[in-house]
Amino acid sequence: MVEHTFVFALAIVPGMAICWYIYRMDKYEKESRLQLAVTFALGMAITYPVLKIEAWASHSGWAGSSTLGATFVSSFIVVALTEELAKYLAIMGYPYSRPFFNEPMDGIVYAVMISMGFATLENVLYAYRFGFQTTLLYSSPPCLPRLLCHHHGIFRRAF
Repeated sequence: MVEHTFVFALAIVPGMAICWYIYRMDKYEKESRLQLAVTFALGMAITYPVLKIEAWASHSGWAGSSTLGATFVSSFIVVALTEELAKYLAIMGYPYSRPFFNEPMDGIVYAVMISMGFATLENVLYAYRFGFQTTLLYSSPPCLPRLLCHHHGIFRRAF
């Protein structure tokens, strides 16, 4: 029981930490926590259809082989295209067309909420399917490039 709780926490903490960090970065007009929660939940909701599309593509031969070409198609066409297109459609469908989406930072905040909702549910699904070691390796590393890119942007503005 304790191990399951720890694995669950390990799966959700990185996404929640990034959401909190980005929420704190919005200095001028803080977004409503309700709208952020709805957007996060929307990111979670799009996870299931995307995983179904990826499974269909895998079973239909788009991502079934272990050759370099098949791995490339699977990674950059099947997985990346479906996941990023779903996130784009989610942000354009809900927060972008609402009156509370009214400043440049809102694009970053709401895109991160959708992405972290998606990533958090994906982490939880992987955690319960593959266990502790996979969760440790899978849930934390994707967070690092996002934070590094943010700090790269700050550094670039300074000079």
